[in-house]
Amino acid sequence: MSGPSRFYRATQKRLLAGEDLTGPQYPPAAWTSATTNGIMVQHLLALYFCWEYPTFATLSKEHFLVDFNSGRRRFCSSLLVNAILAIGARFSDFPEVKDNSDDPASAGDQFFREAQRLLGLEEVPTVTTIQALNLMSIRQAGSGKDMSSWHYTRYAMRIAIDLGLPNDDPNQEQADDTPSSRMDRQVRVATFWGCFALEQ
Repeated sequence: MSGPSRFYRATQKRLLAGEDLTGPQYPPAAWTSATTNGIMVQHLLALYFCWEYPTFATLSKEHFLVDFNSGRRRFCSSLLVNAILAIGARFSDFPEVKDNSDDPASAGDQFFREAQRLLGLEEVPTVTTIQALNLMSIRQAGSGKDMSSWHYTRYAMRIAIDLGLPNDDPNQEQADDTPSSRMDRQVRVATFWGCFALEQ
């Protein structure tokens, strides 16, 4: 088993067990300014991967978690993390995830607002931008905000086309056919098909 895969499986097991990974790892709460509670960030992340990710996967869980825990920004970003947390909060019973303790629909609002803020600061969209937009679309659809959801879906697809994602083939040999470049193509293809499925 490869190093990243071994690290991923160990990290996933610890995340789902609710273990605090803030030790030598990159602090989970460093990805968001909506909370300083690293345990809550891990909790919401685990809820997202448990309940939402199996029904709609627009990102590579393995690559995301390795970068999330190491602080790398190749397959992870603050925008993407906040979009994930906004969805994970819908499944949480932590009172801190609600803007209004009397309104269950406010769960995750602070993370969604942070995602919107970060989206407005992005100058050069990336694959993680597309992934975040897809998740923001799902979150809005789940809140009954269909027009807003459609806006994020269309925005994600426009960026995917601009970045040439529909032209990627993970099995096609290229001049730079390293494991790293093949990994990039696989993630890009998965992201594009996530956009496509969401737009249908």
